[in-house]
Amino acid sequence: MNPSHSKHEKWAWKGDRYAEGWNGIRLLVLGESSYGEDLVATPPRVLIKHYLENSARWHSTYTRFLKLLTGQTAAPDKSQRKVLWGELAFTNYLADAAGFKARDRPTKAQWGESLPHFFEFLSWLNPTPQAVIVWGMPLWNALEHNPECQQCVQWNHTQGTGYIHWPGGQPIPAVGIAHPSSPVSCNTKWRKHLDGFMKKQPSRRRHIFFDLAGSCPNIPPVPSHSEKDVPRT
Repeated sequence: MNPSHSKHEKWAWKGDRYAEGWNGIRLLVLGESSYGEDLVATPPRVLIKHYLENSARWHSTYTRFLKLLTGQTAAPDKSQRKVLWGELAFTNYLADAAGFKARDRPTKAQWGESLPHFFEFLSWLNPTPQAVIVWGMPLWNALEHNPECQQCVQWNHTQGTGYIHWPGGQPIPAVGIAHPSSPVSCNTKWRKHLDGFMKKQPSRRRHIFFDLAGSCPNIPPVPSHSEKDVPRT
């Protein structure tokens, strides 16, 4: 096995039905980074596995995202979470931890150094995603202004959507959303923004147990202080 492919297999989350897609769309969820006291990044596949099998305060980030994606009113139960994440791929843009605590920000060097890692990941992810959801405007802006590749991302700032240009294939449609660690991510503006983007993608179908007219409940925000078991994405 290619060593880089083995690395991504251990690092990223790839649902067992990712190839079938969410609503028929192969969808990549792109987080930013994690943090930790020892500056060792937690693999996204570990975060999702923990979310699917356990309960922790930081799980609210993943619950908010599922609610934003589906429009579901109630929080998805354990079986629904497994169905949804089984249809998605998920990784963080930064391969390293951004810092010691949740509010630590990536450096300019980290933004640039992470681009080859991300492109390598896209080459590993098979089949190629048909759309990318970018978590948070800081990551969205960093992708656009990456010093290592000024032409890799093309955004339409009026529509809040764009394309990721990468060496291994065709441009991939992308959309930026408010980071789901914030309750703001679930307001009507962001729900309509994401739903409008997804409706433009091919092969859309509907999960019957979700109420697309619903809204996100008031889930407590992720704590800002550093906790060993509370990684940020």
